[in-house]
Amino acid sequence: MKLMGKLLVIILCQILILFSGCSQSSIIEIANKTEPGDRLTIAGKVVDDKGTPIANAKLFFYQANSHGEYESTFLGMPSFARLRGTVYSDKQGNFTLLTIIPGNYPGEPDGKHIHVVANAKGHKEWRFEFLFEGSVRESLRKEIAIKNDGMILSPTLGNSGTWHVNALIKLAKNNPK
Repeated sequence: MKLMGKLLVIILCQILILFSGCSQSSIIEIANKTEPGDRLTIAGKVVDDKGTPIANAKLFFYQANSHGEYESTFLGMPSFARLRGTVYSDKQGNFTLLTIIPGNYPGEPDGKHIHVVANAKGHKEWRFEFLFEGSVRESLRKEIAIKNDGMILSPTLGNSGTWHVNALIKLAKNNPK
């Protein structure tokens, strides 16, 4: 039932976008239902450094498939990630990403991640990764803390078989000149 509700929300949002002339949605599905892998829903919120929600923040996501491969080609040459997309936060700073849990890169024992580029008017762009608890070695945890280029998420498995997690993205304001 929850899945039907989510699908209905996505369909209604797409209809509103189509008829409103608006090209921005706070919900994006970058891995459709036929994509192999464990389903994942990230419910996020974008705020400034004081915790105030940021409306219309632009979030670009890209990731590997469940085998850890980006597998996109252009004219037979490796290109960009096939699983990718852009979403905009709503008036309360909320967004939803519907995808799969990515696999580790081939030959790598850990490091499942989703790349994120977040920016909003009047705020500094933040490029980082959503990483997943259980696939992050200690040395990488230390590197993330020093560089501020990652966020470790701990999804929980819902009754529908989909993993769920919340994410809070804090964007620093630009310094006035």
